[in-house]
Amino acid sequence: MAVRRAGALALGLTLFATTATAVSQAPVEPVAQREFRPFTPQTAAADLAAAEPPSSTGTLQPPIADFPTGPYDPELAPNLPDPQPGSIRIKRAIWQHDPEISWYGPGFYGKRTACGQAMTTSLIGVAHRTLPCGTVVIFRWNGLIVRAPVVDRGPYVSGRIWDMTAGLCAALRHCFTGPIDWRLA
Repeated sequence: MAVRRAGALALGLTLFATTATAVSQAPVEPVAQREFRPFTPQTAAADLAAAEPPSSTGTLQPPIADFPTGPYDPELAPNLPDPQPGSIRIKRAIWQHDPEISWYGPGFYGKRTACGQAMTTSLIGVAHRTLPCGTVVIFRWNGLIVRAPVVDRGPYVSGRIWDMTAGLCAALRHCFTGPIDWRLA
C-alpha cells in the first residue's frame, strides 16, 4: 500500500513540475491599464451610456438612472401593503434559510398534484401553500443548486414552508427532514 502511495505521489509531482515548467515558459502579455474610478450610481450610469447597445432590436434601459443618489429616504420607498395574518413575506433573489424542509412522494405516485402534474418518482418540483403554480424556486444544499417549480400545495405540517418531491430530493441528495437554503428565481 505504501509503494502505491509513493508511486502516485511521484507521478503527481512529475505532472506538477511539467505543468509549472510549461506555464513559466509561456509568453507574458502586459495587462491593459484602466483608470481607477470609485463605483457610484453616476459613474455606473456613465459607463452604461458609453457601452454599445445590445445587438438585439430591443432598447437599452439603464437600470441605474432611477436610483436615488442620496441617503435612504422612506418617502421614496414603495408602499407595500401590510402582510396578511399568517402569511410570510418573501424577499426575491436573496438566499433564505429554511431550518426544516421535508420531502414527500410515496402514496402519491400515479396521482395528480394540485397544479395538474402527474406525480412520479422523477418529478422535480416543490409544494408550497400560497405561491402560484409554476413559480420557480432555487434550492441550494451542500454545493448543489437545483431550480424547481411549484407543482403542488402543502406542506400540511405546522411550521414547514416547503415539501420537496422525490425527484427534487434525489437531485439535491437531501431526502430527509432538515435545513436548506432557497430563493425565488
